[in-house]
Amino acid sequence: MWQLISNEKFIRVKEIYLQCLLMGLVLRAINFVSLLPSKYDGAVFTVLAAAGSIILFIDLIKNLLNRKFPYDKMLVFFVLVIILSTVMNRRYGMIPNLKLVVWSAIYYFLAYQFGKDFYKNASFFKKISLTLICSWFLLVISSLVMFFLNFGYEKFYSPRDRIRIGFLESRLFGVFGDPNYAATASVVIIILSVYYFIQSDNKLSKLFLSSNIFLQYLYIVLSGSRTAEVIAYVSIAITISLLIFNLKRFESWSFLYKLVLSVISIVLTVFIVHVFIDLTKFFFTELLELLKSRISDNNLARNSQANSSLIRKDVAESNDVSNLRFSIWRSALEIFSTSWIYGVSPKNLIPYAREYLPNGFIAQNGFIAHNSYINVLVSTGVLGAVSFFGFCFKNLFQIVKNINWLKLKIDDFNFPYFLVVLSYAVFGLFNSEFVLEHTLGSLVFWLFLGRLMGRVKND
Repeated sequence: MWQLISNEKFIRVKEIYLQCLLMGLVLRAINFVSLLPSKYDGAVFTVLAAAGSIILFIDLIKNLLNRKFPYDKMLVFFVLVIILSTVMNRRYGMIPNLKLVVWSAIYYFLAYQFGKDFYKNASFFKKISLTLICSWFLLVISSLVMFFLNFGYEKFYSPRDRIRIGFLESRLFGVFGDPNYAATASVVIIILSVYYFIQSDNKLSKLFLSSNIFLQYLYIVLSGSRTAEVIAYVSIAITISLLIFNLKRFESWSFLYKLVLSVISIVLTVFIVHVFIDLTKFFFTELLELLKSRISDNNLARNSQANSSLIRKDVAESNDVSNLRFSIWRSALEIFSTSWIYGVSPKNLIPYAREYLPNGFIAQNGFIAHNSYINVLVSTGVLGAVSFFGFCFKNLFQIVKNINWLKLKIDDFNFPYFLVVLSYAVFGLFNSEFVLEHTLGSLVFWLFLGRLMGRVKND
């Protein structure tokens, strides 16, 4: 029976599924979706989860019949640890964790494996990238319109849960549920836009991509996301270093001279970009005053919260540079010490904390870990951490070792894909993303990492 499903058709089914999943996750990133009854979102992703599970099951059977097991064994063990942790902490709830197991399997064994097996499928990956670029272009434009109208809307579902749309709290949320996630995606879109700008010979395409780069930059600035700025600085630093080591002009220079030039260039460039960001904020702060008076004169719907500045009060008026993250991480590590072998399970951190450490910061405030790596450690214990971090270090070593960083080609996807993966990895230092999460960033991370590893292992 399984032989009736041809490989070509099955590959096409995987492509269509991943494209549909991408669009579903893009739509979920829009905050307006939260205003719809949750049953609609639940129904869509239940269908996507079921379809992904069926595809994975067929893929597993086909591989076993051919006496193959291509899936990464460390990731397989990691998923088994998630299941173990879910069972051992079942009294706090199993359904959310079991859903996460399904999505983790889809990301690790379908998305990552597809990228790895079909890394030469340039057409598919171009469709994925252009879908991201065009989607974020439209969403960012919509968000900027809200800024210029000084439009803001806020609705509380509970004392802690709320939806924010538009320009609020001196930050541009726009149409996105979380400006940090959206701004990080904007950094990724800039990386991809630059890559396709260099590749393209079409003037209209270049005009669109250059406009998109500028708009994404504006959103990063107006979102007030310090995390996105850090990611941008890291990307700039790596790009400048590799440019200096790749340019023929410096070919005769010694390694030490190139290194010194790289450091000086990075410091100067990051400083210039930082100053440019501050100037942009100053310009738009002045513009806000003008917009407020114009909107008031025309009797347009105004923001209920006075937004005349881009200075975030939660940052400017706080002595905590981490914005509570140090307290959250310290509390998370205390929780880890109470269940260090298999963890507390990914979706049960807060109820577990309230039972065992009721006076802890997480139990008192209901925060999640806000760090992907600490979240892995706390949720899955030493067993999960060893398998997942082992996978990460193994892949990082192979990428650094096997890609010729000193002879990069303009039309090669290695470097931009590496920057995209690195962007989400750095984002994971400050927020929960790409692992034990079901987000757009998770899908992009695993697809792009898979393609990188396919190139590394086969070429």
